[in-house]
Amino acid sequence: MKDVRWLMTYTGRIYWPFSPNAHDVRIEDIAHGLSNLCRYGGQCRLFYSVAEHSVLMSYMVPQAQALEALLHDGSEAYCGDVILPIKRSLEEYTEMERLNMQAVRKAFALDPEEHPNVSRADRQIVSTEYETLFGPIPEYLDHAFPYVKDPFVKLELWCPTIAEHKFLQRYHELVKVRVS
Repeated sequence: MKDVRWLMTYTGRIYWPFSPNAHDVRIEDIAHGLSNLCRYGGQCRLFYSVAEHSVLMSYMVPQAQALEALLHDGSEAYCGDVILPIKRSLEEYTEMERLNMQAVRKAFALDPEEHPNVSRADRQIVSTEYETLFGPIPEYLDHAFPYVKDPFVKLELWCPTIAEHKFLQRYHELVKVRVS
């Protein structure tokens, strides 16, 4: 079979994940892709999308970083999601993900590097996600969850259709605020 290194997106575009271009990045493709991707390799008790995770993250950071937080996993819409223990050993995937994130950042005029507030929120939300999706954190894993659970973050476990709608709704709110 011929080596196919592109994918057809939700909006009908040809997208090249190994040589991404910011001009090919579409918010509708990101919203659709992330709403259908389950966090934690799908190993949680209930479906929890990367889109819902991203929407929640956009509320955890200052307004100035909210759009970046919403789009912080945007590359996964084009590359899929690989669980962290495996991702760390896949150099080609890591590079592809980096290039796709650069394209997403450029497409939405975000800074080239992730803001520390976004990185911090991404680590902080894990405690809430883990307890909601898996149950109480076992004592022997306490070191893996060094952040206090945020009492204001509540997972609603949206179905993909709702997650896509909420993601796009949040995007449009943030872009409107950004332009004003």
